[in-house]
Amino acid sequence: MHTALQISPQRDISHPHYALTLTQVVAIANGIASLREEAPPSTLVEARALIQQSSDRTTHLWITGIAALELLDAAVKLEEGA
Repeated sequence: MHTALQISPQRDISHPHYALTLTQVVAIANGIASLREEAPPSTLVEARALIQQSSDRTTHLWITGIAALELLDAAVKLEEGA
């Protein structure tokens, strides 16, 4: 069984320049997975891959997607350092 990614309050970081939290980014990734009829991401890396794929496929500048990728990169680095 695939367990959906949960962000604890201690891990819920915010983007420094946009009103966006890690919980919101995971919700975006969950929405993408749902639209594709896929299992929700179970790791930050999987969430990042879903958002990157969607960003790559869009024909416009998806600022929220870019900010989401930046936030996920920071969260992965924090997780690796922990």
